[in-house]
Amino acid sequence: VGTWLQSVAEARAAAPRHVLMPYGVTNVDASVCANTLYGVLSVVVHQPEVAATFAADADVQALLLDTAHAVAYVIDSGILERVEPIVLLYYPPRYDLYWFVARVVALLDERSAAAAAATAKYTVLADIRAALRDAMRDAGTAAIMKRVQQPPQLERDGDELAYWDDFLGVRDGDYEDRVFSTAVAAHALIDTHTTRGTAASQLVWRRDAPVAVKAAVRGAVRWLTYYARSYERTNAFFSGSVKGKLMPQNYPLNRIEHLGNGSAIACNGGSTITIGDAGHVIIGVRGVLSESDFQAQLRQPCAGAAVPSVDDGDYDLNREPFPFWSSPALTMSLEVEVMTKYAAIMTA
Repeated sequence: VGTWLQSVAEARAAAPRHVLMPYGVTNVDASVCANTLYGVLSVVVHQPEVAATFAADADVQALLLDTAHAVAYVIDSGILERVEPIVLLYYPPRYDLYWFVARVVALLDERSAAAAAATAKYTVLADIRAALRDAMRDAGTAAIMKRVQQPPQLERDGDELAYWDDFLGVRDGDYEDRVFSTAVAAHALIDTHTTRGTAASQLVWRRDAPVAVKAAVRGAVRWLTYYARSYERTNAFFSGSVKGKLMPQNYPLNRIEHLGNGSAIACNGGSTITIGDAGHVIIGVRGVLSESDFQAQLRQPCAGAAVPSVDDGDYDLNREPFPFWSSPALTMSLEVEVMTKYAAIMTA
């Protein structure tokens, strides 16, 4: 699933009105992929009469399964941990992706009557659930737990408290997204490692849920209860796609042409294309680059100055300023929801 619902032909036609994709091509954001799966599959599970018009289509099923496998690859490969800003191009919080995937897993919970009925009708849902469930139970959970903070000095009544930070305010010590990150990380762990209880309002830990995960969720809920009021509820739920050197022309590509007439632009290396050209050119990859061409462009991009470097910190979200949108109300709603989920576990 791509980000933009626009073809190159439509971009060309709409260019005079300035209604077009940046650089004339769509892109892939793992969070967009996960949210598309959640949106479409929610209709399939909860509104089967509506879904009947498209869910049986082989192309639609293949698209959803391929998207699920792509998202699972992002989690399993660890690429998110290395180059987060281009994996999550528009939605930079790392814990968001884990939760977006985990809630698809929860949506397709085999103990949900609606999900079971949908899966019986569309067997591809079982494959989607397996791919995302395995990714989240293994690599996804490991990535979340690797970043949990459980300082001994924050123990309350013998319980360790837990929280997570992402990138806002980390350098100045204000930790503006600590509340948001903690709530979202707890959501991801709960949705991954719980299943439906005997009552619709209950959740129970799966039998294989790690003890450390249960403790982290309990600690997160207690930290939110005692300390959230001392921090801002800022988040970066959406952002601009351009962050420092992370622009399409600085990566290997094989398609570069004028948007207006489609005429080719020579691939001469160096800074052929700049951000000012975003509305006038098409740049991207068509098909698959050969290994030799890919390696050559890692040394010198076709149209950019240099490929951004992990070692040089080019993927550090705190390296360059970029625009983002924040909603404290979203943070507070996620706090309330995670408390509700935890209460559903405690009453099961």
